[in-house]
Amino acid sequence: MATDLERELADIRREVIEGRNLVIRTDNLLKTLHSEVKAVGARQKEFERRQMVSSAAAYGLFALLAGTAAFLLSGARASSANGERDKAVTELKTLTQTVEKERADQATIAAARRSAADAYRMSSIPWSARPSPTGRRHSAGSSARPPSSGARLRSGGTSGPLPPRTSRAS
Repeated sequence: MATDLERELADIRREVIEGRNLVIRTDNLLKTLHSEVKAVGARQKEFERRQMVSSAAAYGLFALLAGTAAFLLSGARASSANGERDKAVTELKTLTQTVEKERADQATIAAARRSAADAYRMSSIPWSARPSPTGRRHSAGSSARPPSSGARLRSGGTSGPLPPRTSRAS
């Protein structure tokens, strides 16, 4: 019996030692796992920090590029608008000059028409009904006759051909 008891005690001692060794091994594995998890956590935080910095830099670069593109585009549009404005101003000046020339031509034509209408009226009114330079009508019995063609030429009239010009030698 003593040998059975010693054998069982030896078995129990061996199992306790094996259990203790297993607990020590498990403890060591848990400590190793803990340190590895801690290292992975630190690496993850570093990765997240780098990712954040990288994203911020990308957003900043994009904003800078978008701002530069907007500035260049607005400059191009302003330049185009200035060119169109200058072209429109030049065209306006040209058209204004054309309108002024047309107005002057119309005024000349209107004056010529009035002059022609006055001349026609004067030629269709009998001499006795024409107004005199003093503003009175010629009387029917007056001896006033229309001036001769030579008198009209000397007074600046335009009826009849002009006499030939003589040249003066100096």
